[in-house]
Amino acid sequence: MTKQFCCAALISIAAIALPSAALAAGNQKVSVQTVFEIGNNPVVINQSATNLNIANVIEFGGTGTVNATVTQSGTTNVTRVLQIGGTTNAAVLQAGTNNTAWVTQIGTNTNALIAQWGVTNTASVRQHGLANWAALFQFGR
Repeated sequence: MTKQFCCAALISIAAIALPSAALAAGNQKVSVQTVFEIGNNPVVINQSATNLNIANVIEFGGTGTVNATVTQSGTTNVTRVLQIGGTTNAAVLQAGTNNTAWVTQIGTNTNALIAQWGVTNTASVRQHGLANWAALFQFGR
């Protein structure tokens, strides 16, 4: 119980410390979104700022299912997903010049899909579970 509380407290602090804002001057140039979810509600983030899109997702689902879908289109796209649950599902779709995605999943069943279209594509998937599935598609222009 103490380890769970400490882990939750640390991640709560990290979620608060991460920026969560959208800055615009005319057309939106930068979009930053951070979602901290406890429960089984799906997280969906769609970003299309021209210069920079940053999405941070932290989900705790207990023994239930957690789902996250992030779609980004802009010059630079960055996504970080951390999921802990019985079943974890993450989908990251990025279209831009520079795309970076990190997915970390802990659960009985972990599923990750990353698709990137761009000049510089970087992706990392870390899964800790009994049944792990991951697919990574990177298309250069």
